[in-house]
Amino acid sequence: MTTTPSLRDLQHELETLFSIGGETDHADRLADAAGRLPIGGDDRLAPADRLGIYTGMIFVRIRDAIAEDFPATRTALGDDAWEDLIARYLRAHPTDHPDLRLAPRHLPGFLRATGPGPLAELAELEWALMESFTAADSTVLRATTLADLAPDAWPEMLVRATPSLRLLTPRSDVDRNRRRLLDGEEVELRPTSPYALRVWRRDLRVFHKRIDPLEHGALQLLRSGVTFADLCAWLADHDESDPSEVAVRLLQAWLADELLVAP
Repeated sequence: MTTTPSLRDLQHELETLFSIGGETDHADRLADAAGRLPIGGDDRLAPADRLGIYTGMIFVRIRDAIAEDFPATRTALGDDAWEDLIARYLRAHPTDHPDLRLAPRHLPGFLRATGPGPLAELAELEWALMESFTAADSTVLRATTLADLAPDAWPEMLVRATPSLRLLTPRSDVDRNRRRLLDGEEVELRPTSPYALRVWRRDLRVFHKRIDPLEHGALQLLRSGVTFADLCAWLADHDESDPSEVAVRLLQAWLADELLVAP
């Protein structure tokens, strides 16, 4: 007598089956699952065939959704290698969240563990762009707010970066490579000198920009928020210039790019 699985076990089984599209033992695994799961058939379709239609449809939907978020990575690999990558990725990381946007969240790390560094960095940039676009909204700090701030209030003013900020330290020209790939150019992905890159959203557009190590370190502090006095103290330890002048210069750039959250 077959025991009816719990709803949780049934969901887990189906999640696993969603990731087997294209495998050599695809039909055998569907037939085995159909024999264990409460799936009926009729004169037109056997239980395994019904299950195959459903899991195949979901697999294709997940695969296509991931491709939409990683257009340059897919182009760099080519169609056949991309299809193989996604099949291997979904076997290692079956979807485990109802939000389809999160399905590829492990892909950059998966690539870094199994493939060349420049390709993984390209995927990291594309995932950072997606994360930045879907990050929580925040009230932007404006220059007019600072103009109205009393001088004695500046030291304790909280300086915090927008939730959309992402910081990367690639060792390949991922920003330029991505643009060239999307423009249809042939690109050789190879290591270069390391640098820092920030990704952020302004209104409904996501931007990325190369930054110097000092700004990169300062923005790392601003992720959780620091007072203006603490920011100046950190700058004094990391730069020989006047910390208040450097802080003002950085603030002006961050305000122009709408990188800061209003306190």
